[in-house]
Amino acid sequence: HQSRYGAAISWFLRAGNKKRISTVSERVLNEFLASNNARDLDEVVENIDLGDQFTESHDLHFLRAYRELCKIMDQIRSSDPCSPDTYQQAAGYIEKLLTLHPRPTQEHWSLAPRSFWLLCLRDALGLIEVAPSPVFDLNATRILMSALQEITTSHRKNEYLHGATKDELKKIRLALARNLSRVVMNVSQGVQCPIC
Repeated sequence: HQSRYGAAISWFLRAGNKKRISTVSERVLNEFLASNNARDLDEVVENIDLGDQFTESHDLHFLRAYRELCKIMDQIRSSDPCSPDTYQQAAGYIEKLLTLHPRPTQEHWSLAPRSFWLLCLRDALGLIEVAPSPVFDLNATRILMSALQEITTSHRKNEYLHGATKDELKKIRLALARNLSRVVMNVSQGVQCPIC
């Protein structure tokens, strides 16, 4: 039925019905969170006729960006080692997905819904563990640390953490701290990070 979601989104795009696009996109994302099957996202996105209206939809922009991140992470998991460009692409998508943007009188927004932040942080952990050099620069590491802090202290943390254990969250936190210390050390020694 994922292809039908794509066809429905295409129809709503042509009709200019952003509310329906958001409704279908939210259903797609909720099903992905339940299945964690990236192929479902592939099938949805491949069946959307994006046209020139793609950039008008925040939901579709996220769908495409997260799908690309999933594809790159699959490539990283299946290849040893990967090229520095591959690590850089994945890190760039994660930073893009989690970067907060100010919004007057409302909660700051990011490309990724907060329910997806933990998945992005898990991918960040995977990158930090396998990349030979720091994969996130100083600013990106701070963005990731802030995202982790927000979802672990939010009144909606049970919704955002998807049953993550304290040990898993601690592992992510320590990996980010380790990446931060390596970046700071490189900067202090005048070493240019080949990834960042």
